[in-house]
Amino acid sequence: MTREALITIEEAAARLGISRRAGYDLVAQGKLEAIRVGRLLRVEPAAIERFKVRNRVRVERPLAETPVRVPHPPVPGQPRIKGADRYL
Repeated sequence: MTREALITIEEAAARLGISRRAGYDLVAQGKLEAIRVGRLLRVEPAAIERFKVRNRVRVERPLAETPVRVPHPPVPGQPRIKGADRYL
């Protein structure tokens, strides 16, 4: 059985492409498994792979088929509010 070296939370976060703080948050939330070594937290590389598998997202449809939002035409007689079309 091959054992890989434990890595720091910072290294695990870098492998996941997230910030150091987000890495510590994932450990605190129990979403990323960590091992306490004295006062230090370490992560097994296999734990990162398990995290990725558990959090994999399936795309429902290709992005090209995503509907385009078309703003509603203004109602005659009502004043136009600048920027209001962003919230429709």
